[in-house]
Amino acid sequence: MAKLLLVDDNKAVVDLMFEILSDEGHDVVISRNGKQAIELLEKDNNFDIIISDILMPVMDGFDLVKYLSGIDKIPLIVMSGGGISISSSSALKAMEGDADVLLRKPVNIEQLNEAIASLL
Repeated sequence: MAKLLLVDDNKAVVDLMFEILSDEGHDVVISRNGKQAIELLEKDNNFDIIISDILMPVMDGFDLVKYLSGIDKIPLIVMSGGGISISSSSALKAMEGDADVLLRKPVNIEQLNEAIASLL
C-alpha cells in the first residue's frame, strides 16, 4: 500500500488512525507536530502521502505547509477539528490551494481511505 506520515498532537486520534491505516496495509510513521515532521522528512522524504492536523503545538500545520512548498511535492491531506481561536471551517478554508484534500475532524475513515486512494 502506501507509506504515510501522520502528523497530529492528539494521542487518541493518532492511536485510532494508526491502527486503522495499519490494518489497511499502510506503513504509518507518526509525528506529534510540524517540527518533528520536518525532522523526519529531512531524514527520509520517501512518503507517499502526508496526513496532517492543522492546529498543533510547537509547529502547526500552516508552518508545515510552508516548509513542504519548498521540497518535492508530496500529496497532502489536512484535517482539523478547530480550536479555541479558530473554527474547523476557517482552518480548512485557510489551507485551500495548499492541500490536496481537506477533511473535518472527526475524520470519516471511508472519506480518508477514498482520499488516500485518489492520491496514490
